[in-house]
Amino acid sequence: MAGCNPYWNRETWAGYLTAIALDPKNVNLLYYAAGNRGRGDIFKSADGGRTFNAAKVQLDGKPIAIEGGENASTVGPRLLVDPNNLDVLYYAARFDGLFRSTKASAEGSWSRVESLTARGDVTDVKDGKESRKNGGWGGLTWVAADASGGTTKIDDVTVSRILYVSVTGDRKTAQGTQGEGGVWRSQDGGATWTKLEGPKGSPHGQVASDGTLYLTGDGAVWKMARGGSKLENLNAPKGKQGYFAFSVDPKDPKHVVAMRHGLAPREYSYDDNNRIFRSTDGGATWTELKAKWNSAAAWWSWFGAWAHWIYFDPTQKNVVWMGDWANPWRCEDISAPVTQWTEINRGKGGSYVVGIVTPPAKKGQIVPPVYNVGADWAGFRLVSVTEPPRVHLTQSREGRFDGIADGTGVAFCESDPKFVAVVGG
Repeated sequence: MAGCNPYWNRETWAGYLTAIALDPKNVNLLYYAAGNRGRGDIFKSADGGRTFNAAKVQLDGKPIAIEGGENASTVGPRLLVDPNNLDVLYYAARFDGLFRSTKASAEGSWSRVESLTARGDVTDVKDGKESRKNGGWGGLTWVAADASGGTTKIDDVTVSRILYVSVTGDRKTAQGTQGEGGVWRSQDGGATWTKLEGPKGSPHGQVASDGTLYLTGDGAVWKMARGGSKLENLNAPKGKQGYFAFSVDPKDPKHVVAMRHGLAPREYSYDDNNRIFRSTDGGATWTELKAKWNSAAAWWSWFGAWAHWIYFDPTQKNVVWMGDWANPWRCEDISAPVTQWTEINRGKGGSYVVGIVTPPAKKGQIVPPVYNVGADWAGFRLVSVTEPPRVHLTQSREGRFDGIADGTGVAFCESDPKFVAVVGG
């Protein structure tokens, strides 16, 4: 978005983003949830991301617990604009349950949907005492609404009649394990809930335009028609890794893409571990997609590594977006014999600089090279302030990254600056 604030959390205590939702009819209206270290909030922008206001969501007089980053930000969608009433929003808080606002996330408008009591695998028990379980995949992971499934009223407010919430894992209590893990459905706008027969939780879920529920869980792809009670395993082709990211075409309820969740070898960046599959008949049959990709960073050799998200573009036919552990990618035509993917950012996420050196400039050299080291990507040789680096300091001529992931120190030889040493682990 042109002109948006690139540091949405710079002036808040919230921390990491864990969810984002857009108003389908107003491009300037967006919401996000963020938090860290057991507290967080939901923020709203009415000017395309230039400014945001906090909703000050609370539970028992304290900010709700939002754990952004890491696993918490790879599942969803946690934040939902009700397709039948754009002033109604839902947020699936990992620890604290399902929350709803009926006033477009105005300050003080959020409250917990008390009818959904399931919490999932979010507690540990030791010596008969319960404590909050940080990390992992447990708890509420997503919320979805059936846009064409009709409406009802809750407290005189029109809401979607059919709602789904994924609760991952069973809750441990001092009295024993509670069998809460699974996908829960309400057919009365959230007044009552029933757990569906199927996997014990799910990282991603989506309702198709015809009311069919699709989701991933237990490494498989599942679906259920509106009104059903049992999720059906679609038996997508099995491999070394299970399925995590998937998407249903908003214009065609039988058009589905799903992606295995793994890391391919560096020499073969797209293989069985992270293969993408496509179905045009609602999951009855699947086609393995061929793929080529173009990265803005010459040193980058991965594609689709630990992909957490894949989505059909709602405005352009057959355009698909995918997010892996470091990059957003775009495919212009998912139906092509060989799908072409383009990395759309110019940098890499997850890194920070811990060391930097600059050798003296050579005679006639305007800008000397800069060497830096940091987290995840070891370090780089930079020769431009506008272009991404082309040389990775620990990448061999064969394209492998040898020995160092996190760089902790860098130095050059004073008598011969072309010799550079990097340390790390």
